[in-house]
Amino acid sequence: ARNLDPQSEAFAVAVPDRDPPRLSLTLSAILKAERVCLLIAGEQKRALLDAVARGEQADLPIASLLRHSRAAPTCYWGAKT
Repeated sequence: ARNLDPQSEAFAVAVPDRDPPRLSLTLSAILKAERVCLLIAGEQKRALLDAVARGEQADLPIASLLRHSRAAPTCYWGAKT
């Protein structure tokens, strides 16, 4: 995971090794938002989010977000189609 430093000045990082290439917001940019919403799709990602909420998988980017957020993000979950 890139740029999980909550004090970073960077706003976004390029992720060229994905298809299609994308930009991702840094943790510090997300933490500055008034409201954070997560869209979780599929049973596997739901189980992973539940594990992170229990304190497991602490090395994942979502764990950094939950650990440093001022308030709990709003989570939306749906079955993967």
